[in-house]
Amino acid sequence: MFRRFMIIQALFAILLIAAGVGAFFFVKNGDFGTFVAHKISEKLGRKVEIGSLRISPGRWIGVELRDVTLANLSSGSHSDMLSLKNFQAEIDSWSLLFAPTPLVRSVVVEGFTLRLEKIHGHKNWYFGERAPAPSGGNPPDYHGVPTILDFQVKNSQVIFRTTSGQFLRTRIDQAHVTSEAANTPVRMNVRGSYNGLAATLTGDLDSFDALRRAPQPFPVRLHLNSGHTSMAFQGTMTDPLNFEGVAGELRLNAPTPDAFVALAGEALKLNLGIELTGKFEHADNDWKLSGITGKINHEAFRGAILHLVEGDHGKPDHIRVNLAFSRLNLNRIIAGAPPPGAADKHADIALTLDPKQDPIIDARFTVQDLIYANMRVTDSHFAGVLAANKVDVSELSLSTFGAQITAQAHAQTIPTGTRITADVAIHNADIDTLGRGFGVTTLPLNGRINGRLTVSAEGRTLNTAAHQARISAVISMLGGSVEKRVIELGSTDLRAAFRRADGNAPINCLLGVLDMRAGVGQIAPLRIRAETGTIAGSGRFDINNHTMDLLIGSQEDTTNFFALDVPVRIHGRFDNPDFAPARWSSQGRAEMAAADNIAPLPPALRGFANQNPCLRRTGPPARH
Repeated sequence: MFRRFMIIQALFAILLIAAGVGAFFFVKNGDFGTFVAHKISEKLGRKVEIGSLRISPGRWIGVELRDVTLANLSSGSHSDMLSLKNFQAEIDSWSLLFAPTPLVRSVVVEGFTLRLEKIHGHKNWYFGERAPAPSGGNPPDYHGVPTILDFQVKNSQVIFRTTSGQFLRTRIDQAHVTSEAANTPVRMNVRGSYNGLAATLTGDLDSFDALRRAPQPFPVRLHLNSGHTSMAFQGTMTDPLNFEGVAGELRLNAPTPDAFVALAGEALKLNLGIELTGKFEHADNDWKLSGITGKINHEAFRGAILHLVEGDHGKPDHIRVNLAFSRLNLNRIIAGAPPPGAADKHADIALTLDPKQDPIIDARFTVQDLIYANMRVTDSHFAGVLAANKVDVSELSLSTFGAQITAQAHAQTIPTGTRITADVAIHNADIDTLGRGFGVTTLPLNGRINGRLTVSAEGRTLNTAAHQARISAVISMLGGSVEKRVIELGSTDLRAAFRRADGNAPINCLLGVLDMRAGVGQIAPLRIRAETGTIAGSGRFDINNHTMDLLIGSQEDTTNFFALDVPVRIHGRFDNPDFAPARWSSQGRAEMAAADNIAPLPPALRGFANQNPCLRRTGPPARH
């Protein structure tokens, strides 16, 4: 009996050894690719193919994967969302049996390509019917994450396609992540490129043991270099593998525009050099850089914020920007710095609007001293939104040429380019300073004016649209003064032949209505009412060539006994006009007499004009 038991026990041991040896050779020589691919396909709801999956048993279990693909969503830019040529790993067999987490000696990934894109509002990295809940809703669980002592990635890339169709490519030529043990720091070194711009990334991270304590903050130090550009981040993450719960200090030094060209994914024609420091935060769809201080082309800015909210369910991303500058030279940003000793080039801004604009940009800027084209502006404020095929400017205020200007504007794509419409108000402008800004060196008027303008323009650049703009305007002055010689000249006062009319006459009101197209305008009517009489006129002017042709004369019921009321023609260059007697036509005389009749104007301009007493006729002064 005992002998029979010993025989049975020996046979059982032989069978067990035989089964182990058989399993060893079965696993070693077997290919599990098809079986595993089928299981993963069922889990993800998308087709997965694995060329081969082989396992090598032993003290260190070897795993090798080849030719792996994961299908993309239909209508994607490529049939595969993910492809992998080769994957190799070595896992400690004892850690699988006796340790709480596996120990991986090495991992090598080659020929890995990942394509991320939104397709009809759906993110292709979401699987199943519904998108997963935001990672902030449930704390991450990293208890089962293995300790990897040596991790390498070679000849791989990640391609992100924006909703506007731009491809942003991150290429990884060589990445190496190392750690000596589960409780020692992790070192990272990555070499590659972003949209063709070579870059290196180094990082010092906490240990794998610290990672498994998530969502406790995980310390991170990262440093990115690309040519002359460098970026450094030092802070923590509560979900490092998903780059969530990020908080820390970000420093950027980009003295050339190369990095911004790469980030935009196209030729961004801005000559930017940026230095900044700020608090960087990221959670779920929310990215924020706040408390920013720094410089753009050596011009300081402060108290700034850059806030990105990722869009969901087919909606575009939304960026909010708020920057405050003490000084900003747009000519150098847009047109580039001039050669030594040369004047700044005049800037020009392209007006091409994207029908698939993503992200929507909500921008707010304040600049104490701004230079653009040939203008110098102080105390400027801007607030506007850039969206698909349109720009809405809700606030634009600035001081230039001695005037305070406020405006609201709208730009819209049309078949021939872009159309801009704007309502502009001029407040308390010094007429002499404003005139010099347009090349008029001397004016016989003193005082401050107010105005209302409507602007309509079309073009492919801002300067082209401005040069071709259609402008309707009403200019008004209450108070101020006019040189007496202008009144006598306009009325052809006989006393002007015997003496010079020195001094100024107080102005009761001034009103000018103008219509301008492509820099060539017509004034009709022009009225100046002073104590010594009322002057009316009309004419044309050309801002492009700095010339004018103006006919002025007096209203005969407002001048004195010596006035002949013969009109005068003023024509020639702004800075050196000629004066000559003229004659009113019957139509011109009728237009001058009809003081209350003005050309058709938009309601806002007509309401502003009607507030001017020059349109409200009063009884003529007594003739002397």
